[in-house]
Amino acid sequence: MLSIYILGHNGYIGKNLFHFFKKKNIKVKGFSSREQNLLAKNSIKFLQSKIKNNSILIICSAIKSTVSNKFDTLTLNNKIIENIAKGIVGKKLKKVIYISSCAIYGVDINHRSINELCAEKPDTFYSISKFYAEKLLKLVVPEKNLIFIRPTIVYGHNEPVYQSSPSGFLKLLHKKKPINIWGDGTEIRNFIFIDDLVLKIYQILKNNFCGKIILSGENSSYLNIIKIIKKTLTKKIVFNSKKRTKKKINKTYKSLFEKKLFKNFKITKISEGLKIILKKDYGYDL
Repeated sequence: MLSIYILGHNGYIGKNLFHFFKKKNIKVKGFSSREQNLLAKNSIKFLQSKIKNNSILIICSAIKSTVSNKFDTLTLNNKIIENIAKGIVGKKLKKVIYISSCAIYGVDINHRSINELCAEKPDTFYSISKFYAEKLLKLVVPEKNLIFIRPTIVYGHNEPVYQSSPSGFLKLLHKKKPINIWGDGTEIRNFIFIDDLVLKIYQILKNNFCGKIILSGENSSYLNIIKIIKKTLTKKIVFNSKKRTKKKINKTYKSLFEKKLFKNFKITKISEGLKIILKKDYGYDL
């Protein structure tokens, strides 16, 4: 049976992938910083011995931008991917999937309908680390075996961080903390529900796909998310409007491959995703 290894299986995406494969009775092994610190030099030998040929490797390990997006974080993320690359160079792996980010197209750049052929324009420490990781992996993994997953803003149940997303806003409400939005909150972003992301990655594995792919969900403004929460909970939602320090930016995506790979795929709408989160995380019966 084909084996799947997940680096960073205790992170949000990695954990959901790990449990999904377990439920599917797929042979999967996860490694987190508890098993091996990927910043340490001995992680190279660890990966060389643990990752077997003819297997699938999914790389989720990284310090996320929601945790830190500073110069030191860039250095650490680069070190992590360098050790991973050294640990798998020369191995005959069936597939290597790297969880990248749409931030690679630019965080502070206004863009609409971005697709996989658009130029990468990393402009933050986090997005530069993703750009570097992709370029490095292309040097050590054959092109036909390499997949770059570039998700939009991922949200969902049991999410550990506070971020500007549907799940992040619910977490703030639950903790009775203020919701802050920039300006009038009408800038557009794309949000993909965690279950949709996991299912799409699984379907990609079943296809003979290689290269980079944007995985997206529903477009929405932050203000619209608050309105949906208000309607769902039938209660007044108080939020703070912070003065913009940067120009208003809209970001939407139009993958060249999603429709071809995921025919008849029904995305989880934000209104549906919120209900799932409210039920699973907060015990609401909606």
